Amino acid sequence: MRMLKKKDLISTQEWGVEDIELLISLAKDIKRWRYAGNVPRLLKDRSLFMLYCNEAVKARVCIGAAVDILGGRVHFINLPTLDEERIIDVARICGKAGSAIIMELSEEAIKHPYGIGNSVVRRCAERVDAPILNLGDGMFNPIQAISDILTIREKLGDGVRGKRCVITWIYSDEVKSRGAIQDDMLIATKYAMDVVLTFPPGFELDEDLILKAKENADEYGGGFRVERDFKQALIGAQVLILRSWASRECIKLGLNEFGGDREVEVRDRYMDWLLTPDLIDLADRNVVVIHDLPFSRGKGATMAIVDGPLSVALDQVENSIYVSAAALALLTADRQV
Repeated sequence: MRMLKKKDLISTQEWGVEDIELLISLAKDIKRWRYAGNVPRLLKDRSLFMLYCNEAVKARVCIGAAVDILGGRVHFINLPTLDEERIIDVARICGKAGSAIIMELSEEAIKHPYGIGNSVVRRCAERVDAPILNLGDGMFNPIQAISDILTIREKLGDGVRGKRCVITWIYSDEVKSRGAIQDDMLIATKYAMDVVLTFPPGFELDEDLILKAKENADEYGGGFRVERDFKQALIGAQVLILRSWASRECIKLGLNEFGGDREVEVRDRYMDWLLTPDLIDLADRNVVVIHDLPFSRGKGATMAIVDGPLSVALDQVENSIYVSAAALALLTADRQV
């Protein structure tokens, strides 16, 4: 198996397009092999450890299936708090016992000041010999982003250069991190899509990563702009990525300090950021709609959209399995543990 240039997968921004393409190619192979009933046991006799906080239901489901497909075994370890030193010690133990460590900290990271989750993941990568696969740290979520771009290409064809990709905040009563949306923004600009980011006042993303997205667009020949008018942003969209993320001040301070009631007050000002059938008519008639699952029913988008033929959310979930499997196979290719 061809080797990667990177040891860990913490964000898509740190991977070149060549390595991302290698991962996607293997993910597509694994998907094809699984449907044919003949998947190589690329993780045979390998033990992997997933460290997560809170529920992380979707991540655990996808990782469990991914490891099973390739013949390995995954051990799930619930971390009760985001105690940096303790997590590093747990990771060091797991790094000696297994071939890779998978980390999902986003649900807990949102409670703390921005950047702490990513700091924990990076410190583990520095201290642990085993490769680290990041499933969400509050700042990045590369598996989500790579699964999204794979799903988009399945629906629109591999030639996504210049396709209008609208990434929009939508109303939800759930408080979530902005890691997935930031990685979506970064990978879409690397693939030279025409990216439009829209959100209400007070929900701005990481300024440094906005600059990175602009640099990606310039380097790879795509487009990137921020559009504050929700309806205007939807016009001509060929891809719609629907996400809800916490307000800028909540993310900066962390939900524990900012307060849940204050965050509800901020979010409730924008309950009209709701995708309805008349608004989706502004987009391309064959628009591809990607959104999180489980979905907060009745919030952010009508059921006619999230349960309708334009939604590819379940396709994205399935692709997350194959992308996770491919990432683990590639990251552990030279590991003997």
